[in-house]
Amino acid sequence: MTLIQLKSGKLASGSYDNTIRIWDINGKTKINSEKTINETGHILFLLEFEKNKILSGTSDNAINLWNLDSECEVSEYNFKGHLLWVNCLVKLDDKRFASASNDGSIIIWDYYNRIILSTFEGHEDCVLTLILLKSGKICSGSADETIKIWDIENNYCIQTLIGHEKWVKCVLELDNGIIVSGSDDKSIKLWTYDTEDNEYKLFKTLLEHTLSVRSFCQIDEKYFASGSFDCSIKIWDINSWNCIQTLKGHESIVIGVICLKSKDKKIIGGFFTWCLEKGEKGGKKLMDTAGRTGVFIALLIFVGIPLPGTGAWTGTLAASILDMDFKSSILAVICGVALAGIIIGVLCALGLGAYIGVTA
Repeated sequence: MTLIQLKSGKLASGSYDNTIRIWDINGKTKINSEKTINETGHILFLLEFEKNKILSGTSDNAINLWNLDSECEVSEYNFKGHLLWVNCLVKLDDKRFASASNDGSIIIWDYYNRIILSTFEGHEDCVLTLILLKSGKICSGSADETIKIWDIENNYCIQTLIGHEKWVKCVLELDNGIIVSGSDDKSIKLWTYDTEDNEYKLFKTLLEHTLSVRSFCQIDEKYFASGSFDCSIKIWDINSWNCIQTLKGHESIVIGVICLKSKDKKIIGGFFTWCLEKGEKGGKKLMDTAGRTGVFIALLIFVGIPLPGTGAWTGTLAASILDMDFKSSILAVICGVALAGIIIGVLCALGLGAYIGVTA
């Protein structure tokens, strides 16, 4: 990934122009590069190992360590061990990181002692993607069309996943433990862990993209996104595995997608997060009990009752929390507003009639 969000909230980007740029995006409408680092090769991957210290994987076969707090234009250290381009970096713990290369190898490094701890060789071609699994294992995807699961404590390959027909460009582990893989064969494959056989098994293939699938990111517990050479970004529902939206606008290939983390206010942000979570849980119970028709009627009545806190704005928010479709939400809100108008009109007419009767 050549675009990452740093612990400071800033962005770091790497490019084929051989530079790393740091961008301050906090509360700014116009974003300018505040620092530029000049490398000797193309930037293929960036990793912040500790605050304001980033590792860069490059096309000159090296991994460079940069101190963003330093004015020095030379890297703090150069990790050498790979014979070809360094495509991926992943932090394993507070002391170790792993790197993957076009030379087909994966190297485990001691970050502080600057030494190689172990080397994994098993792929028959370039290792293009590498992630750390929640189990502590690492997962790699390769140009040899396979995905491998590695035990980094005992130094061996646990399993090879076969299913893709071309290069495996990206892998992601979702919060539910499912591994998602993307390939030049245009497919996204989903792998689930079978606890009885103690191995991952392919259970679904998604075929919405028309060209190579290049990148993934998980948005939240409900959705993940994929970027493709077909110039689009697709949003996927993790429960149904349906594509719920296609984002279009790029005129060339999409090679990376990330989810930015906002800095919520400790009290206000936490309060609204609590409200949303409670609302979603209540909405799910209501949907299970009343069904979509019942929820539609309930929303209509909620908007239509002319009391403080009800109305179109809060009704729209409720529709979003209830995950209602756009047409049903709009129709319920419009009918509710009309009902509120009728109620107010009737009350005004009755009030006016009573006033006239009293004064007559």
